[in-house]
Amino acid sequence: MTPKQAYDLLEIDEQTPMDGVKQSFRRAAKLYHPDTASGLGDTDKFHMVATAYEIIIKERREPGSNITRKPQNDASQKSDFTFPYFIRFLRRKRKEKQARKNGEESAGRRFTASSLLTYKELLIRFDRAPSDWVKIEAAHAIYSHFNEKFESFAVPNRISSKTPEKVLVELIDILGRIGSPTALEAIAQHLSNRNRKICCSAFIALDRAGEPGHKVIDKKLGTKSAISYFIDGFFRRSDLERCALKQRIVSRQKMRRLIAVMRETGLPLRELLDGIGVKIQQTAPRL
Repeated sequence: MTPKQAYDLLEIDEQTPMDGVKQSFRRAAKLYHPDTASGLGDTDKFHMVATAYEIIIKERREPGSNITRKPQNDASQKSDFTFPYFIRFLRRKRKEKQARKNGEESAGRRFTASSLLTYKELLIRFDRAPSDWVKIEAAHAIYSHFNEKFESFAVPNRISSKTPEKVLVELIDILGRIGSPTALEAIAQHLSNRNRKICCSAFIALDRAGEPGHKVIDKKLGTKSAISYFIDGFFRRSDLERCALKQRIVSRQKMRRLIAVMRETGLPLRELLDGIGVKIQQTAPRL
C-alpha cells in the first residue's frame, strides 16, 4: 500500500493534522472491527485501515517529510500509533464484547451518538453528511438499529451512480448480507459498472448470497451454461483463465460468471480477479 492509497483509505489528505488522522483511524477501526455490534465487521478491511495508519505515521516521522509535524519534545508525540497500541485496542474491544455478553454496564461505552438518533434523524445525517465516513457511519447505524428499514432506505435512491464510490461499495456489501430478492436485484445493476471497485463489490455480494445471487448474475449477464463454457474452453480460453482453473484458485462456476462480467464491462480478467481478492502466480509459457 502506498502513502497515497493510505490517505485515500482514511478519507484524509497530506495536510490533515495528526488529530484528524487519529480521529479518522479510530472511526474506521470502530466501523470494521470484527466484534462490531452491527455485525458488519470485516477483518480484512480492519487490518487495511490499521496498515494505512501505520504507513501515514511512518511517513510523517521520516526525515525530510514536508508534512507539518509537532516538535519531538511535545508530550503528545508519544501518543502516535504503535503496534502495542494496536494490541491494547484489540484487547479493549475484546473486553467490551465480553462485558456485553455478561450484561455489564461497561459495554455501554461502545455506543456512539449515532446509536441515540431516530431513523429519520439518521436519514438526515446520511443525506447531509460532510464526508463519506459520516455517511458510512449513518448507514451502519441504520442497519444495526433499524435493520428492517435498511432495504427501503438504500433502494433505489441511495444505491445509485450519484452515490460516492466508498459509500456505494458499503451499501452494496450491507444489501448483500440482507439477501432479499429486491436487494439482490438492486445490486445486480452495478455488475455492468466500469468502475472496478463497484463492479467487483457487486459480484462479491451476489456470489456470497449463494444460489439466489448466482441466479441474479446469470439473469442479468446472460451467463453461458456450464456445457457451453466447457466447449468454448477448447478455443477461446486465455492463458490467465487456464492458469486460474489449473491452480484451482477459482471454481469453474465462478470463472464463467467472471467471464460474463468481463464481456459486459470490458474490464481485464486480471483486474476483476484482483478486485475479488484472487491473486494468481502465472508461470511463463514453456518454449
